[in-house]
Amino acid sequence: MKYIQLLRPKEWVKNLFLLIPLFFAGEMFNKEKLLMLVPGFFAFSFVASTIYILNDYRDREDDRKHPTKCKRPLAAGLIQPAVALAIAALLLIAGFALAYMANPKMKFLFVLGIYFLLNVGYSLGLKNIPILDIVIIAVGFVFRVKGGSIITCCSHFRVAYYHGVFAGFVYGHW
Repeated sequence: MKYIQLLRPKEWVKNLFLLIPLFFAGEMFNKEKLLMLVPGFFAFSFVASTIYILNDYRDREDDRKHPTKCKRPLAAGLIQPAVALAIAALLLIAGFALAYMANPKMKFLFVLGIYFLLNVGYSLGLKNIPILDIVIIAVGFVFRVKGGSIITCCSHFRVAYYHGVFAGFVYGHW
């Protein structure tokens, strides 16, 4: 259970944003395209889990003093830091391998790589810069949508247009 908790699978729901291009392209029930997204979903999930582990590793001392974060496996001492980093490395390799499987032309892998680097920067301190922290989180959702459009080839103009409308509605109400 502690290893599952380390990965934060509850956060993987964010990766359903990969489906947005299918929705706006009117292909939400196209089984072939939905199946194309499965490796992309797990690629984003594994890379996101890698970032969560790196963040928990870096913050474990501060997290021990926090009323809820102290229960995270690294902060609570339930998992050795070296083991957590090894898991993160394996997840990163698996995530990038799945990204390549999802799109052998490497465009999805590129988007996922930029997402990873941006979020490593976030974990290394960009999260402490007001406004920039929110921008990085929001851009992560845009990368997920872009990733979904790359994998499914749903990159029509109307997908971009409706995503803009959708994003403006969702982010404008937070």
